[in-house]
Amino acid sequence: MKKILILSLLACAFVGTTEAKKRAGKATGEKEMSSQTEATDANDLAWKTGAIEAQDLAELLELKNMFVYKYDLSGVRDTTLQVMVQLDEYFGRDSLRTVRLVNMGKIYEYRNSTYAKALKFQLLPQSDSTMLLYCDLGERMMTSMLLKKRKAEPNHEFYASYQPKPFDTKELKVNQTVPVLLFGSSWYDARLSKRYGGWPVYRFCMENELPEDMRSESFDNMPHYWVIRVGLQERRE
Repeated sequence: MKKILILSLLACAFVGTTEAKKRAGKATGEKEMSSQTEATDANDLAWKTGAIEAQDLAELLELKNMFVYKYDLSGVRDTTLQVMVQLDEYFGRDSLRTVRLVNMGKIYEYRNSTYAKALKFQLLPQSDSTMLLYCDLGERMMTSMLLKKRKAEPNHEFYASYQPKPFDTKELKVNQTVPVLLFGSSWYDARLSKRYGGWPVYRFCMENELPEDMRSESFDNMPHYWVIRVGLQERRE
């Protein structure tokens, strides 16, 4: 009897010890999981610097009303061609004048056996009323053109807001220029202005890219804009 009682007490002590170990193990595991969760949260909230990307720089330039567009010419390998840039100014859709037509240089330069890689356009403000357009064909040629803004409707007290917008041009053409970039003014929307109690409301074309054929209401509404055209012309030697 005494032997049975001792065995029973030993069994109870073993079970109690086992349960205590389980509870201790569970508490330790929960503590470890909690520590891991806290570590993960800490990592999520960690403050660290990131790499500056091209988009960040483009946004910085736009804050200063500066813009840059770059077009790839590396696929053009015809040694008989040269790059032409044409600047057209519009006062409404039907009033057009060609301001400049510039020969930017040869696709292939025999002197150093190199092909033109890219054509770049940069727009930089010179004053409240003027912008400079730089056309850059790398080592071939760089030229600038002055763009004079107009004052905004309806009271003409300040200069209109101008913005660039690319065209959806798919390819260049030989002996013909195609539109690649627009720099145009916003327009006064009298209807929306009336809706907002007479406060002047201005709009600009909403398309991400403008149609190459210029069949868009934006061209009917913009009172003043420039269109930059690029073409490839056969050299005459």
